[in-house]
Amino acid sequence: MKRTTLLAFFGLLFYYSAHAQDSTVVSDFEAWGGLSLEKSFLEKKLDFKLTQEFRFDENSTHLNQFFTELEGKYELFDGFDLGLGYRFIRNRKNSGAVNEQRLFATLRYKHKIDRLSLSYRFMFQNHDEIGLSRDNGDDITRKYRLRVKATYNIKNWKLDPYFSIEGFFTQENNGINYVESITERETFSGFEKIRFTLGTKYKINKRMQLGAFYRVEREMQSYPGVYNSPGTFYIGGLNLTFKL
Repeated sequence: MKRTTLLAFFGLLFYYSAHAQDSTVVSDFEAWGGLSLEKSFLEKKLDFKLTQEFRFDENSTHLNQFFTELEGKYELFDGFDLGLGYRFIRNRKNSGAVNEQRLFATLRYKHKIDRLSLSYRFMFQNHDEIGLSRDNGDDITRKYRLRVKATYNIKNWKLDPYFSIEGFFTQENNGINYVESITERETFSGFEKIRFTLGTKYKINKRMQLGAFYRVEREMQSYPGVYNSPGTFYIGGLNLTFKL
């Protein structure tokens, strides 16, 4: 059973990776690394998590962005939890580094079927630039994300694999200068991208856990914000979590 499950996960992910790379010109390998602190309260019904993460693009040679994120999560009742969070982002764009922010809310449900754990997460997020008004060019982006995640508990094995699929529906309100002195607003929406992630976690001790993943992220050709060839991004990630 465990061999079949692992082969299915790897096969599906790498088949999609190969197919996506053949169908687009734009691709990149990114490296993400993060450090998190977690603390639980109220008999583990209330959790807080503070994360610092760095993301490198251009085949992992350029620091694209780094961010600090604080998230709180509360268990409403068995299997359901509600989360709220804030992310401060330092984004290094072509025009220079800018400060951005993200507010988000999540609703999650999880359950088990024998050794298989399933979770479903809906997320709403609002993203914009700090200290910039809409009249001066602040572009607001709202995203609606749905993720399905499966984790399989392998007996007498510390590296239990997980696989997830996540879709993004995005609404953007951008300022466009067709004439230099006049800024016009353009709003568009649609299914922006889809993510496939295969990963695992290793419990070092009671307070430390190391996570690793490989991810394929594919932009949708039909999304209005993709002007030419949709991009495919291959992402490797490591994160270290300390439980206080």
